Amino acid sequence: MVNSNISEVIKLFNEVKKATNNFKEINEDYLKTNPKCLKVFRILRGIKQEDFKRNVDSSISDYECGRIKQIRNHAKLKKLMAFIQETIETISHSKDVDKLFFTNLEKIFFPQKREEIKNKIRKSIINYISSNNYREILEKAARREIVREDEKKVIEYLKNSGLSESDIEVHKYVGKINVDIFIPKKKIAILVTSTSSTKYSHRYAIIERVALRGFRLKKLYPEITSVLVLFSNLPITPYQQELLKDAFDFIFINDLSALALQVARWG
Repeated sequence: MVNSNISEVIKLFNEVKKATNNFKEINEDYLKTNPKCLKVFRILRGIKQEDFKRNVDSSISDYECGRIKQIRNHAKLKKLMAFIQETIETISHSKDVDKLFFTNLEKIFFPQKREEIKNKIRKSIINYISSNNYREILEKAARREIVREDEKKVIEYLKNSGLSESDIEVHKYVGKINVDIFIPKKKIAILVTSTSSTKYSHRYAIIERVALRGFRLKKLYPEITSVLVLFSNLPITPYQQELLKDAFDFIFINDLSALALQVARWG
């Protein structure tokens, strides 16, 4: 999945952050022997690779992917050092360098990958759930699964919206897909997930996994209204919101009151 690429970028960011004393200083030897670090500084400046290639150094893709492992040209090294020093000066005014990096990462990296991600997800749908044996295993697991605390919260709000306990089915199979909560008479499938991690890579993985479930549901059973209830201790980024909006008919983030009102409207 695309997730591995994201993890590599995050790992590189943390390595460069440590090597440069939290982006306060850098020496030529580090850049000379670690030209991959240019990717981090480029993203911190919010510059696309093609723009960097055109305006700063045409070899940027070779540096970033590791084809060029050492910068031997002294003039190029000086020019790239000047770019990095300028970047360090620019970001020194930022209160949160990590937030700046990940905000720019989404602006630069995700728009061009978005359709690729969605296409990969869609292509994996049928193969992933076509096996009868696989389904039997999941059905047994679903029956054993204990109702989670976040699911209990959602169920309580659904009851407050006028539904009875008999209207709500937990860990129910809709065709080939196991959903957290199903309301048969309204044909509503609800997926519930929570994230309390402050690590970007963890949060991204959780969002991508639940989006995959939503895409499967919409693809195979378009007559079902798909709903996501997400509990998150941090704001969801614009990219993540767009991915979830594509995957579900309705999304509710930390807002069970709005969910209850919407369910009541569905009659």
